[in-house]
Amino acid sequence: MKCIICLADNPPKKLSKEHIFPEAVGGTLTTNRVCKPCNDVLGQVADAPLTNHPLIGLVRNRLGLSGKGGYLPNPLERGTLHDDPDVKVRIEQRSGGKPYIYTIPSIKKVDNGEGAELHFCVDARDANRLGDIINKSLAREGAPPLNEDEIARIASRVTCTENPTINVPLSLDVTHYRRGILKIVYELAHLWLGDRYLDDPAAPDIRNCMRDAHMPYEIARKYAIRGQISFGSEHWSLPFWKNEPDSLIGVGLASQNAVSVYVRILGVFDAMIPVTEHRSDYPHFTNQFILIDAATGRRRASTFADEVKRMAHSG
Repeated sequence: MKCIICLADNPPKKLSKEHIFPEAVGGTLTTNRVCKPCNDVLGQVADAPLTNHPLIGLVRNRLGLSGKGGYLPNPLERGTLHDDPDVKVRIEQRSGGKPYIYTIPSIKKVDNGEGAELHFCVDARDANRLGDIINKSLAREGAPPLNEDEIARIASRVTCTENPTINVPLSLDVTHYRRGILKIVYELAHLWLGDRYLDDPAAPDIRNCMRDAHMPYEIARKYAIRGQISFGSEHWSLPFWKNEPDSLIGVGLASQNAVSVYVRILGVFDAMIPVTEHRSDYPHFTNQFILIDAATGRRRASTFADEVKRMAHSG
């Protein structure tokens, strides 16, 4: 049986379960037609840039989608105080609770015109540990510890800043996540079109592009792949299912000469990619639809025509 990625023949026991939509974003639809080496490559080169993208990470954090390794991403985890960039903060979230800002203890030397002063900054939740924090900070600076009276005098001069403004650095990948999108498109195309699709003239470019760690920003410069990959609901190719943003959506649509696959990931990214220009090679294909609720894993799968009817009846 051929691996649908490298096209090598493998006994069934050499093929592994591959999540078409990555498990880390709530995917439950799988194929058993990917060999273990290709599965490992796809996980690193295709899935990871998509599932670890900061915009996807924000949704995963909100939905509690930790993925296989148990890690719950938090793209806004670390930052600094806007009024004092030397003070670092963490945005933490206890299970089931709201996120809160935690100020990491710090010490800074300040010249007051008459000499150097030490300024300490601690989180309000650590007020009862002020003495320990100060003396540990002094020890790291090679200074002697303070006694209880000295600590008390410092505590009497404490000033508090409530709800401080914080700065969080955030870099957004605009290229590599698209490999993960193309992987989903390709595997849905094989699922719906069958093994004949492996020899389709359009398939090699998609296969190679989704494994290309050096994929250029302009895909068309290197690969004969048409279509659109975008983010933000104002650019969605199919303006439906807006009341189900936390979902994974796949649609197979045939035109007169072509078949295209549409995907949407957690209401963040979407794509419409023509997967074949030879519609007549797949006479039994009918337009397909699948939606997976990322939080629960529940699936809704049907022909696209039946999904349109469902939407019409539900108003």
